[in-house]
Amino acid sequence: MAALYLFGFAWPLIWSASANARLVGTFISDEEEHVRLLSHAIASRIPRLGYIQYGYTYLNLGLAPLFVKSYFKAVSEQEIIVWLRTLSALFGVGTIAVTFILSRRYMGRWVAWTASFLLAVVPWNFLAMSSISHADIPQLFFMMLGLYFCGRMAEDGRRKWFIGASLAAGLAFGCKYTGLFLLPIL
Repeated sequence: MAALYLFGFAWPLIWSASANARLVGTFISDEEEHVRLLSHAIASRIPRLGYIQYGYTYLNLGLAPLFVKSYFKAVSEQEIIVWLRTLSALFGVGTIAVTFILSRRYMGRWVAWTASFLLAVVPWNFLAMSSISHADIPQLFFMMLGLYFCGRMAEDGRRKWFIGASLAAGLAFGCKYTGLFLLPIL
């Protein structure tokens, strides 16, 4: 329910002011930069992104399907914007799901429902970031996933949880550099 609320909240915002990169840049300069980087990579037929101050995981996740699509149909700036925003909203939904799973496992069902509901409804920053192209929400998803895997690793010490936690830490770091937070825990 909480994940559906988040996606329902984000859906109209995903399409808001998405006509072109200049319009998007008026409100959020990072989105304009993301569109510019992906447009250049698609137009040059080289799936390589230029410099950006954050990590490249989020943008590469956005670039891959758009790059493939560009071989069959031209990709507009609006499609890039909407896809990146949708990707962020999906990571927001995933973050709520991981929060529920982590909370249910270690604190009980009632706490899990409460934590998921509060994450989906209360922090307006989480809601706002889930409807724009930015690396914060994917990073939060990978950090929460890494914490879940670390908890499972502490329970039974199996190698698969360490590998999962390491992979999640690397992907979190690939989104933004504060993903290093997971390394001391590992």
